[in-house]
Order: sequence, then C-alpha cells, then structure tokens
Amino acid sequence: MKFDYTFISILGYPVFEPMILLTNSLLFAITLYSFRVLKRFKSDYARHMAWFTLLLGISSMFGAIGHAVHLQLGEKFFGIVLFLMNAFSLLSIYYFFLAPLF
Repeated sequence: MKFDYTFISILGYPVFEPMILLTNSLLFAITLYSFRVLKRFKSDYARHMAWFTLLLGISSMFGAIGHAVHLQLGEKFFGIVLFLMNAFSLLSIYYFFLAPLF
C-alpha cells in the first residue's frame, strides 16, 4: 500500500498537510496570547516562560510553513525554513532552562 501526501488546493496552489498548518497556527495563536498574559507578571520566571512560549510558537509556525510548501519552493527554501524552525526551538529551550535559575 502506497501512501501519498495529503494536500488541498488554495487559489490553485497545493498546500500539503493542511491539518498540521491548522494545528500549528492554533498553537501559535495560543502562545501569542500566553506571551501577552505572562508579560504582565513582574517575576523573572514569568518573563522567561513568556519568551519560551512565544519562541516555541514561532518555531511551530516555521514548521507549519515547511510542511505546507516543502515540495513547491524547493530544497533550498525548505532547508532555510527547517534551520529557522530549529533555531527558534533552541532559543526557546534556552529560556525554558533559564527560567528556574532566577
């Protein structure tokens, strides 16, 4: 049995794996809201966790973009998006481990 990519067409362009795009977009929206709420607190822990959630949401959006257009825009574009996704993920880990130290 051969499985192929799941895609939908939007304005004539295929968007691959639309559920990943939807769920990661929702995760990004939740992390934006969480960032705004956590920034109101004055503690360093809340500030660092706010940055952790925001950077994790940005990383998930780059992952969603990579999934959605990885076959249309070529290997170089996919490599750049993958690099940015991992970079934001590593930055989020930094703030995650920095939060309990203060």
